[in-house]
Amino acid sequence: MKRSAWTWMLLGTLGACVLSACSGDSTAGRGIWDETENGLAVTIRGQEGSPIASAKVRLVSATAVVQDSALSNSEGIARFEKRPDYAGHVEVSASEGVARSAFASGDSAVSEVLSAPARLSGSLNLTNGEIPSEFYLYGTSYKASIAADGSFSFENVPAGDYAILSAGETSYLYWNESKLVPNEETVVSLNVPSKDSVLIDDFEDGRGTNLFYALTGGGWWFTYGDSTSTISPRLPERGLSREDAYAGSQSLHETFVIDSTAKNPYALVGFNIGTAPSDDSLRGYDLSKLDSVTVYVKGFGHVFMQFAGLDDALNSVNWEFEFDIPSNEEWTRVSAVPGDDALWMQIAANMKTINFLVTESADIWLDQIVFHGVSASDVFRVELEK
Repeated sequence: MKRSAWTWMLLGTLGACVLSACSGDSTAGRGIWDETENGLAVTIRGQEGSPIASAKVRLVSATAVVQDSALSNSEGIARFEKRPDYAGHVEVSASEGVARSAFASGDSAVSEVLSAPARLSGSLNLTNGEIPSEFYLYGTSYKASIAADGSFSFENVPAGDYAILSAGETSYLYWNESKLVPNEETVVSLNVPSKDSVLIDDFEDGRGTNLFYALTGGGWWFTYGDSTSTISPRLPERGLSREDAYAGSQSLHETFVIDSTAKNPYALVGFNIGTAPSDDSLRGYDLSKLDSVTVYVKGFGHVFMQFAGLDDALNSVNWEFEFDIPSNEEWTRVSAVPGDDALWMQIAANMKTINFLVTESADIWLDQIVFHGVSASDVFRVELEK
């Protein structure tokens, strides 16, 4: 697949103490310290701004390991002797509520406002297969035991988006993601994760990311084009529609008006597989086992399904699959099969984004994007802490 002028233009632009083990006084935890110049101070407040004493505070690394823990004092401050030299999350639990937020390496102060906890419960649909012993919420210290009948529950969890994982031999196994709301119970029914396919997006969550946002913090959908092209809507999440959608669900709809008189005109809608290039220009995702990518489409136009990745020398390279949208009325399943294409082989293990790009005016509906030949755990690796 050769790279045209608009492709080069695009490449240049996109570029451990657990809480129950801590004692009940305000000096508990190995991190409590009276000085804060070289440490971390976590301030805990209630909804009305009042300080919360005796709140249980944990510092959790990105690999979900509790690095330190403490209780807040009468001023609502939990003090840790050293500033963290890692990025992670603060987890807070008190009778008045819960909280969780991210901190960066070197932070000296974090402020938390408590809110009502959420509850996550569910069951496993297992016909054949072994029931895991525990579920984990990715990037947290929250765990839930799984009963013999496959039922489980997480109690007193801060609201937010979470990936539900279990532990395998060498890495976590991804089951699903869930959005938790304060003071509500979210109930999920989980199927055994497929070993040879992964649904990347069906747009049912109603937001501008693929289904793995809770695991990667990325997966954002975006649009881009030359200065003369018109893209509507500019924000993909505003293009989500249930009217005329695939199988009566929710689909993504984008319209492109291209100025054919412009030099190298183009426009696109695409998504970061995981972490956005702007957040981590070197990190890609491993699609080397992938057999094909399927997507349901309708509308009109000639589309370049563009896979953008990095080769061994960390150069940006695109592999493209071209197709014409067959119908404006009927949904059609399109399959991109890279096979043993040499260009694909260069970037398959370090893939960044997938774009649906046009050089002529087009109307594109998208739904049910699936990777075949790989599992979620193959693509979105989460290593076990040793």
